[in-house]
Amino acid sequence: ELKCDKLKACLKKFYNKSKFIIKNSYISYDNLNKIISKNINKKDFDILSIDIDGMEYWVLECLEVNPKVICVEFNPWMGKNDIITIPKFINFTYRWDYYYGASILAFTKLLKKRNYKLVAIDSTGTNAFFIIQKYFKKNIIEINPQTSFKYDKRFDIKKYKDALKRRIDSDEDSGN
Repeated sequence: ELKCDKLKACLKKFYNKSKFIIKNSYISYDNLNKIISKNINKKDFDILSIDIDGMEYWVLECLEVNPKVICVEFNPWMGKNDIITIPKFINFTYRWDYYYGASILAFTKLLKKRNYKLVAIDSTGTNAFFIIQKYFKKNIIEINPQTSFKYDKRFDIKKYKDALKRRIDSDEDSGN
């Protein structure tokens, strides 16, 4: 709640005449559409940012609206070459074991079906930005998720590879 209050204060100070809706709610794939329809009048609004440490893919799969921009946290520990998601859980809790969310390719494939294109990945290599081009006057170049993928410099490549191997071994052990 403190982060939401800080964000509201910052937006009010720098963008006083703009309309923002900041909600601090538990989000899941079965309640996000209700929260949006209860708080937003337009079907196509400007931006939706999702960072819920796990079920982002499943939330976006169920999304019934088309914001102009979607910012979503992906799991860089799943690598850049595979379409991977964790299974759908109603009460998923991230346990700091690199087991969460979906790969950048999984999000790119999912959102491409809804006419979104990947246009940016943040400097930490964990947030991807997708747009619907028709809402923008200038053509924004689509980037390739694999060649644009970046590892967070705080971790060495070996740590990423070990985390992905553990994830794959875990799937094989569980029969997935």
